[in-house]
Amino acid sequence: MHNKPEHVQTNAGKSSPPRKLRSTLLSSAAILALGFASLGALAAAPANATPGSDYEVTICHATSAVNNPYGPKPITVDVASILNEPGHSGHTGPVFAAGMTSGWGDIIPPIGNNGDQYAGMNWTAEGQAIYNNGCRIPGTTDISLAAPAVVQAVCTDSVLSAPSVTPVAIEGVTYQTSGDVANRGTATVTAAATEPFTALTAGNGWVLKEDGTATFTVTFETVECNSTPPTPVDILLTAPAVAQALCTDGVPSTPSVTPVAIDGVEYQTTGNVANRGTAIVTATVTTDNTQLVAADGWNLNEDGTATFTVAFDKVACPAVVVTTPPATTTTPAAPATSDPAATTSAVQPTGLAETGANSGFFLALGALLLGLGGVAVWRTRRTAGKH
Repeated sequence: MHNKPEHVQTNAGKSSPPRKLRSTLLSSAAILALGFASLGALAAAPANATPGSDYEVTICHATSAVNNPYGPKPITVDVASILNEPGHSGHTGPVFAAGMTSGWGDIIPPIGNNGDQYAGMNWTAEGQAIYNNGCRIPGTTDISLAAPAVVQAVCTDSVLSAPSVTPVAIEGVTYQTSGDVANRGTATVTAAATEPFTALTAGNGWVLKEDGTATFTVTFETVECNSTPPTPVDILLTAPAVAQALCTDGVPSTPSVTPVAIDGVEYQTTGNVANRGTAIVTATVTTDNTQLVAADGWNLNEDGTATFTVAFDKVACPAVVVTTPPATTTTPAAPATSDPAATTSAVQPTGLAETGANSGFFLALGALLLGLGGVAVWRTRRTAGKH
């Protein structure tokens, strides 16, 4: 005989319906809580949200460059830098237009819902055209810059060469180099566009600036050059030619000192080049890697120059005596007269006065001549009688 199994209720059969109900209730409560929270947040929020002071806005900032009036590109700033004083809202002026040289203002879009926080500036059709073109005037031509040619220092025969930086010439662009163009130095090349509506572009090491210029930085290498320098070439000096003063007709001449010309040497004469004077000739080398060698009266100085001292003789010229012949005295003639006796009496005393002590001499001479004449006549007659 089979026994009829009894119906046994398990714990599982008893608890299943309550767990499902509890889970459903919890889910419903959570959904309701989220819904109420969302409604509360919506009720707390204003109808038109206003951006905070740290809210960022992209603007076109006015520069002073006619060729690029709104800089190389837009800039992004926060609301505070626009609205607070001094801020971009104070950069007033119209939208840049051809022919203007100054006075244009920033281009700023409205801020907030429909511009309720800030209405914007220069947000006209022209301003928006520039704004939407990357803050560049429509039709602006880009200029691509090439990297400058850089030459580093080189050590050759213990001599260090100078480095250099040479910008590449581009039409419509000017360059300016500043800094230290030297071994271990740093230099900056600044490029600027000179033509209207042209803009420089970054690249090849160039960095754009807000004013539309571009800069290129060069760092020169450190080149060591510690080798022994070459031995200087000696230059042997020669004594200058010195001419002392001379006397000519009792007048002393001017003395002189003339250095001997030598390649690579220049001279300077100071002092008193004169009779009894003292002069100094200074020699200086003018070529690299040369040095003076003292000789023939030259003295070397610490600065590498050499000096030669000249003491001129004291020349005294004797006075020249000039002999002047005595003046000749002429006796005036006696006046003419018609009386012979008067003439004789007038002339005879004068003749006696002129001859004076010499009258005896002339008488003796006359007697001698008469005697000689008599002898000559006698001899002549004697000779004729013999024949």
